[in-house]
Amino acid sequence: MQASKIQINSEYAYRAPGRLIGFRVIAIKTLRTAQGASSTIVGQVVSELRVTDGDVTAVEPVGREINVDPRDITGLFAEEEALVRQREHARALQQEADEQRNKKRNDLARALYRLVGKEVPRKLDDYHNDIRTGYNSVEIKDSLVEALLAAVKSKAKLEA
Repeated sequence: MQASKIQINSEYAYRAPGRLIGFRVIAIKTLRTAQGASSTIVGQVVSELRVTDGDVTAVEPVGREINVDPRDITGLFAEEEALVRQREHARALQQEADEQRNKKRNDLARALYRLVGKEVPRKLDDYHNDIRTGYNSVEIKDSLVEALLAAVKSKAKLEA
């Protein structure tokens, strides 16, 4: 953000790894040299959010003073906080949907093992299994196709 756009006593945000820090601008320091000018924003931390695995946790503000390069400021804190919470909520929903799809794939693999009378392995995603689950699929090895086809046909005849 340009230093000229930043207003004293407004709350801005900047991102640090895994954190969103909100601070109130106290002063804008500008250093002028023969090569040009550089600004530093001096602020007092008023809010800090820790973002970890879909969870947004507020950290008790300590009121410490910080110096921030204007290019590191992402915008007004209220707007950035809303975006972070929205993004983390969407990520949590996506993770839950992925877990539900994975559970359904595992349930299908277990049902197919039981249908052909084979023991269900502990790890369904192991490469050496006759039926294994993948990220987006359930794979059946050729060695089990005949037995599975016969079991499905006999099950269909019983129901007809």
